[in-house]
Amino acid sequence: MKLSKALLLISLCLFVFFTGCGSVQSAQQPTALRVTRMDNLSQSHAVVRMWTIMDAHAVQQLFDEIQSLPTHHNYGADTCARSHYSYSLYFLAGTKSLQRDELYTYCFTLTLDDGSEHDPTATFDSLFTGMLHLSKKDLLGW
Repeated sequence: MKLSKALLLISLCLFVFFTGCGSVQSAQQPTALRVTRMDNLSQSHAVVRMWTIMDAHAVQQLFDEIQSLPTHHNYGADTCARSHYSYSLYFLAGTKSLQRDELYTYCFTLTLDDGSEHDPTATFDSLFTGMLHLSKKDLLGW
């Protein structure tokens, strides 16, 4: 009886340990990306299209690229055109939201959750258009 209680306790401890390790790792790395495209030229900014990308490797690559994008510097007043479309990027770990970014809502920048604005790079553009199966022209709506 004593041995079975000890084995049960050890099994329970191992279960809690391994369950905890897995949830910490998955909470830090995105596994999916949900993208919503809005029409900037319509009065209601209507949702035009939605994508869900389930390729965890590709999503992680884009997420990592976003973390290293250069900061957008506004020297004076930005005078820039807005693209036809803007995008909301929802990075998910399973069903849990990790980060929400806005692309092209202000000039041609990517705005992170914290409000910081970053300039997309050629690598970002290539990864993002590849995931959505769009050309750069189709991405912007020109």
